[in-house]
Amino acid sequence: MFDSIERLLKSRSDLQFLWLNAISVGGTVIGMGLAYLYQFLCARTLTLAEYGVLGVLVGIWSSLTLPLSAITSVLVRELAKLHGAPAKADFVLLKYLKKTGLWSLAVTMLAALLSYLAGQPLLALLLLGLPAMVLVSVSNAWLQVRERILELTLVQQGQNLLKVLALLLFLWLGWGLAGAVLALPVFAIVLFILLIVWLRPHLHPKPERIEIHLGRAFLLLLAWQFLSQVSIYEDLFAIKYFLGDEPAGLYNAAEITAKILMFLGTAIGLVLLPKIAKLNASDARSKGLPLLGLSMALLLPVFAGFQLLGTPFMLLFFGPKFAASVPPFLVLSIGMLLAAWAQLIGLFLLARGEEKGLVLTFGLAVALNAAVQWTVVPAGGLMAAAWGVSGVMLLLVLSLMLLLFKRIQNKADARAA
Repeated sequence: MFDSIERLLKSRSDLQFLWLNAISVGGTVIGMGLAYLYQFLCARTLTLAEYGVLGVLVGIWSSLTLPLSAITSVLVRELAKLHGAPAKADFVLLKYLKKTGLWSLAVTMLAALLSYLAGQPLLALLLLGLPAMVLVSVSNAWLQVRERILELTLVQQGQNLLKVLALLLFLWLGWGLAGAVLALPVFAIVLFILLIVWLRPHLHPKPERIEIHLGRAFLLLLAWQFLSQVSIYEDLFAIKYFLGDEPAGLYNAAEITAKILMFLGTAIGLVLLPKIAKLNASDARSKGLPLLGLSMALLLPVFAGFQLLGTPFMLLFFGPKFAASVPPFLVLSIGMLLAAWAQLIGLFLLARGEEKGLVLTFGLAVALNAAVQWTVVPAGGLMAAAWGVSGVMLLLVLSLMLLLFKRIQNKADARAA
């Protein structure tokens, strides 16, 4: 039976695309459930003001750690070139573990010290986990190249489990907000220790004079991922700055829930990116746009569910004290759907080698969103922030679509000439 299913999937690329998305989204849902368990526990344990502070700190953590996947991407590409020489690949991995470890440790310790001296001890505490996350990103490249998918999945989902366990321990100790923040660097450090203990016996390095240079494409990819993260946290940062901790707590509950759409979009993008890249390589570019449209459409049922069941969903998981989060959540669902679409279009452009235009467009969106939030939040509050970011995300999607079709038309004209 499994052989017949496999033959069917190979003969029907559309079915194969949906099947791979089901696998990717299924794994994401498991990890997302653990990640949201951390949020639900914090929301029900901390005060509104403390949860608002935590939301801002988690936003800073996400903006600094999620772009680290760019390190994984460039090392996967380079280590794949050494596929026939695993000992050389092992040597490169250990070399870059040492190099990135030393640099990230030095920079992070300096940043943590400055944060502490500036009267931000919680931010200083948070930053202590960044070197471990950098090293985990480097190690993940080895797992991907060796196609150790099970181990890679355990690392990705295990980090959320470790975060929840650390949170439960620190809340049990009565550490409150400090414990919720401390859970982030602690899980990162424990995860890296467990990963390196498992990884070390599997490495058999052979010393070679091999250099991997981080090229322009990598830096642009890193910039794009950083900008995409900042663009969806600017509204929360503005609310914290202008309105205080409690409104930030209410808004954080609304936004972190609406971001489920973005996380699902990321899972779909894991399947979309290699598909589009392969189509480009085989001169079958015309088949890419239908896959992009299908990827975007897969998010619509979740969006519809949020709009229909937003109130009971929010109250069930966050409790009655977050009732005021429901109206901004309904608006933010629109914004996060558009943000997820922007991510998918961005991946499509990335697969076609349009990194420069992508970074420029996202950079303009970040600047526009900052101007909008700093203008509307002081007078309009939570709803103004939600409508503001949703409007900017709409303009971002339209701009990316314009860029996409312009690039397609230019390449069609070049081929015709």
